[in-house]
Amino acid sequence: MKRNILNFILVLGLLSSITMAQDVNSIFGGRLSLDAALSSKTKAVENMMKAMLGNMKVDLETKVYSFKGSFEDAVDGVNAPSDANVMGASEQILANSLSMFLMMTENLNPKPMGDDWYKKASAKISELGQQSGKSWVMRIGESAMENAADLRPGSTVNIRTITVSNPYFDLDNLKLVEGTWVTDVTASVKVTKEMLAEMSEGFEDDWEDEAMDMGIDLPQGARFVSIDDVADTEMMQGEVNYVVEKPVAEVIDFYKNYKKRYCTIEERSTMFNDNDEEITITYMVCLTHEGEVQAGDDVVHLTILSAPKGLLSDALGRNQGTWTLISINRWTEEDH
Repeated sequence: MKRNILNFILVLGLLSSITMAQDVNSIFGGRLSLDAALSSKTKAVENMMKAMLGNMKVDLETKVYSFKGSFEDAVDGVNAPSDANVMGASEQILANSLSMFLMMTENLNPKPMGDDWYKKASAKISELGQQSGKSWVMRIGESAMENAADLRPGSTVNIRTITVSNPYFDLDNLKLVEGTWVTDVTASVKVTKEMLAEMSEGFEDDWEDEAMDMGIDLPQGARFVSIDDVADTEMMQGEVNYVVEKPVAEVIDFYKNYKKRYCTIEERSTMFNDNDEEITITYMVCLTHEGEVQAGDDVVHLTILSAPKGLLSDALGRNQGTWTLISINRWTEEDH
């Protein structure tokens, strides 16, 4: 449910090669220069968003900056805020991105642009051919929409989508602009009672899963992760799963020193994630007594590892900081 409210933000991400708190210049080391002309040529995307959002109260502000340096310089030097959701870099066929915009808007009423623009855009797709562009996307403030309990009707939430692109595509004029560019789109969302009601329904569904008694306490600040909110659930190995903003070693020490059960490390294994980084998985067994597992024991089994960034993005709307994933299973040991 709550994901539906953020669809327009995801659209901004999909159109990142075309379009799309902390001062943006400080994020990029003071190497940005505002381009007022390009910042004023964002009618296509802003009109699309207004048409798609219908009655949702959202104000959009777009600023386009030139970056003094290469695409790689811009991305490697980013100072990401703690509440950022960094989506990473990609290379895309520019014609495909323009085709996506046409597909998403051709049936809107009213259309973001006039009929003559659509004819020129169709011709531009052929002209672009296989030309590609690089883009990198970061969203800031998205996590504020994840907690309905912290929101009030009438309040405003600012969600920013910051994109680095090379080249920049001036969608209004269907022109490529060479160089490295940073686009900062701020969406100011006015919270309504209807939005909160829809979001609360989703949290009630999550609570049904979270309410399972797993017989063990959690480190302070742990947050429940619903399997329904995560696209790649491979690492979620528990009946219930939590993330907590603490290092893995601190979480392991919490359970080693836990007083209500006797928790010991069962084994450790290693694997490589999608970024070819080696991660360690720690398995712990927590019993009501010291020693080995016996028939009839109430067993709590923990799987502890560094939380994948994709999981954090899906569950929290942010993926910066040091987070640990805790997966919990519980069973009664049978007599073998």
